[in-house]
Amino acid sequence: MLLYSYKGQEPDIIPNAILLENGEVRDSLNDLSYEELIDLGFIGPIEKPIYDVTSQKLEWNGSEYIIIDLPGERIEIVDYALFWKRFQVTKFYKRFRLRSTESLSMNTLFTEFMLLLLGAKQNSPDELLIQHTLNVIFLNFNVYHAAEEPEVIEEFERYFYECKLDLKYTIPSKEFVETHHYDPLTNSIAGPSPWPSWELVLAKWEPPFMPPNDGKHYIWDENVINWVESEPPYPSWIVVDGKWSAPINSPSYPGCEKEYVWDESITNWVEKKIIMIKQ
Repeated sequence: MLLYSYKGQEPDIIPNAILLENGEVRDSLNDLSYEELIDLGFIGPIEKPIYDVTSQKLEWNGSEYIIIDLPGERIEIVDYALFWKRFQVTKFYKRFRLRSTESLSMNTLFTEFMLLLLGAKQNSPDELLIQHTLNVIFLNFNVYHAAEEPEVIEEFERYFYECKLDLKYTIPSKEFVETHHYDPLTNSIAGPSPWPSWELVLAKWEPPFMPPNDGKHYIWDENVINWVESEPPYPSWIVVDGKWSAPINSPSYPGCEKEYVWDESITNWVEKKIIMIKQ
């Protein structure tokens, strides 16, 4: 990207038009020659120097960029630019890029992740989406598989931590990959299955069939692959919205300092007593 300074201003890309001192508007600046740009007051092209963002800052003095050392300790921040550069030479990237040629879904995932890294490199990181996409990548591209070379994940992890990405993101663990599932239709991730017989439907675990709708409370019994009627925690409790509930609402509320427990002998809530034991 070519940058030009207009009359000493901070270098930027050439604008579509400028207002001249005589009030005339000059447009189509990208079609002008280098000499014509100079005559209008542009200086360039100018390249931003490379500097350490953790201990230095960059300033424009009207004619050139200068690098200023920051006082005090180094500030740890995510170095997206360095990670962008290093990531593209890793085995992880090469395997991922190869997989992107095998299916439309992997190609889409590869493209989206690279665009997110590019945006982060240009100081526009979408942190939530980057983490989500990273999780999806690991679920679709299982680098923990026994057939994969350990260097693939080791090299990725090294650059991940060297570039301080761990300040914002988490590398999905082997346990995460083995217990979570990605649904491409909803672009969402589901956690571990509650029961082996349940199936994943649109990123939600669904039983083979729904429980009876007769006002009673049921729980799933995997031993018989069926719903069975559950016993209430207390004889007086009733089913409300599919859950066991006390016949009287608890007097506790958010911010309440007191704690209440159910007393079946009087079918009501009583304040919980705290017993102090002398040492």
